[in-house]
Amino acid sequence: IQRTRSTGQRQEQEWVVNSVRQDPANPVMQRPLYLRGQAFALAQGQVGVFLDDRYEMITFQQQQNRWVSDVAHELKTPLTSIRLVAETLLNRVDTNLRSWVERLLNEVINLSSVVQDLLDLSQLDRARASGGTTEDQFTEAGLNLEPTDLVELIYAAWETLVPLNRHKQAHLLYIGPDSLVIRGDGSKLYRMLLNLLDNAIKYSPPDRDIEVLITPIAPANPANFQEWEQARSEEHTSELQ
Repeated sequence: IQRTRSTGQRQEQEWVVNSVRQDPANPVMQRPLYLRGQAFALAQGQVGVFLDDRYEMITFQQQQNRWVSDVAHELKTPLTSIRLVAETLLNRVDTNLRSWVERLLNEVINLSSVVQDLLDLSQLDRARASGGTTEDQFTEAGLNLEPTDLVELIYAAWETLVPLNRHKQAHLLYIGPDSLVIRGDGSKLYRMLLNLLDNAIKYSPPDRDIEVLITPIAPANPANFQEWEQARSEEHTSELQ
C-alpha cells in the first residue's frame, strides 16, 4: 500500500500464511493460505487492495509437478541402462555399424538431459511454492550460488554450439560490459544460455547476427533501491580489496 501511494503504480506481492490452531495441548497446522495481493492507486490518495486465495491453483500445480517428477524419475533409470549398453557396444561392433550405435548413444544422452531438466524444473517449482525466504528457496532448489561471470558463460555456450552453427554461419553480436560477475548457479545458467542460443541459431535465417544484450538495472521495487545500491557498493569495495 505504501509503495502504491509513493509511486502511483500498481503493486503486486505473493506470500504464504501458515497458521496453527490456538490450542497449546493439541496444536494443529491449518490449511496454508497462498495469497496474492494487488494494490491499485485511486483518487485522493486512496488505494484499492485485492487479495486472491491461490490455494486451489497452487495445489493443482504441486500435483502436476509431482506427476512430472515421478515420470522423470521412472525414465532416468532405464535411460541410464540403455546408455551403458550403448557405450559398451560402441567399441565392439563392426566399423560400418558404429555410426548407428553412436547415433543411439547421442539420442539417449539428449533424452537424459531432457529428463534432468524436468527434474530440475520440478525442484525449482517446489522450492518456489514453499513460501520460505529467497535464500531458503535457493537452497531447497539445489542451486549452487557463487560468483559467476555471465559474459564468460555467454561466450562459452556459443563456442559449444560452433559445430551446429556451421551450416547457418550465424554471428554472435554481444552488447554489454566486458565482464559482469553475478551470484548464480553457473552450470544452470550455462544450460539456459545454451538452450537460448541453440534456438536462436535454429530459427534464424543463415548468415545473420544473433544479438545478446546485457543491461544491468536496479530492482523495479523502489523500496529496495537503497539496499541494492548498498550491496553494489560493498561488492565493489570487496573487489578492490
